[in-house]
Amino acid sequence: MDLNKLRNFDLQSFLNDDEKHNIFRLKKEYGNLSPILADQLTIYKQAATKLPLFAEKYCYFNKKSFEQSSSERAAQYKATLFSGNSVLDLTGGLGVDDWAFAKTFKKVISIDKESSLNELVRINFEKLGITNAERLNADAYEFIKTDASYDLIYIDADRRSSAKKAVTPENSEPNVLRILPRLFELSANILIKLSPLIDITYLIKILPGIKDIQVVSVDNEVKEVLVLLHKDQQDKTRIHAAELSGNETVKLFSPAAGTKIKIDVSDTGKYFYEPAASIIKAGLVNEYAAINGLNTISKNSVFLTGNVEIKDFIGRQFIIITQMQFGKSLLKKYLKEFNIVKANVSCRIFPVKEEEIKKSFGLNDGGDEYLFLTTGSEKQKIFFHCRKLIH
Repeated sequence: MDLNKLRNFDLQSFLNDDEKHNIFRLKKEYGNLSPILADQLTIYKQAATKLPLFAEKYCYFNKKSFEQSSSERAAQYKATLFSGNSVLDLTGGLGVDDWAFAKTFKKVISIDKESSLNELVRINFEKLGITNAERLNADAYEFIKTDASYDLIYIDADRRSSAKKAVTPENSEPNVLRILPRLFELSANILIKLSPLIDITYLIKILPGIKDIQVVSVDNEVKEVLVLLHKDQQDKTRIHAAELSGNETVKLFSPAAGTKIKIDVSDTGKYFYEPAASIIKAGLVNEYAAINGLNTISKNSVFLTGNVEIKDFIGRQFIIITQMQFGKSLLKKYLKEFNIVKANVSCRIFPVKEEEIKKSFGLNDGGDEYLFLTTGSEKQKIFFHCRKLIH
């Protein structure tokens, strides 16, 4: 397939020409380029949000690599954590992380065994003006047999290499556990990007040399778990949480090693708090509550209460309108009394799911009312009616 034709192809005009968005016409007019062009038609709406600069420069995407790629926001944040002379990306994919690393490293070596994808990435690098990133056609297992040294090796292993999506590193490609000893011969620092679904406790058990684990959420949705391995790591693993908001601010919570946790359990207070998804995933809710002088509703709850407003809270914060024991008839009466027909419902450590609550009580989703349902320290079911704090 001669992808070189795409270098001078007017993708902008193509995307704006509705008459060409017909698969039969695509095949007739563009031949073997038609599958790639068809991909652009289905991906570009999502790309404008996830990869705005790539979309603005009319870069090319394919479905599989687009789905697993980092967002621009997450990639840029990741690159701020590391810098140096050279970085090796063993799993190049769409090249979004390479684009970000090119700003903080003098040289980016990126490999992938899919030659057609690699050619698209090279074209994209030209569109983006990247001159210090090189994409090579290579297999990770073979490439690491060559002698070289790097300041950092980065791996975002393919979690879609089989029919079933993988979560753990040993079930992804390349298998990190299999090649880790050789990687430490090439670099003292190994950065692994993992699925948001990964179990952090499990990671600590199976991976040697973990220096840091960082859970990254974008607009309160966990997007990736980053694991930094160091060749000579001796200290205890540190866990961090980073929340990246749409306005490009970064809120980072990194509790100091050995932080003493002393928190009270209480379901009363003036304010209601829900830490960012990254803090919850990182298992740092109690540490964050303790530092801010907040109470947990129960021992294992992620919902917090307090009587002091926290100005720079990482997560969502509300003022409590009403707090009461949950019961179907009580809640039905309450909603009718206050004419609440539209609300945002959240259930945690509660026997009923959000959708069931909305269906049972005839609630539409959205609006300014927030209803939280949970279980207290004495197994009692609790209902909170809240509204967002506006600063």
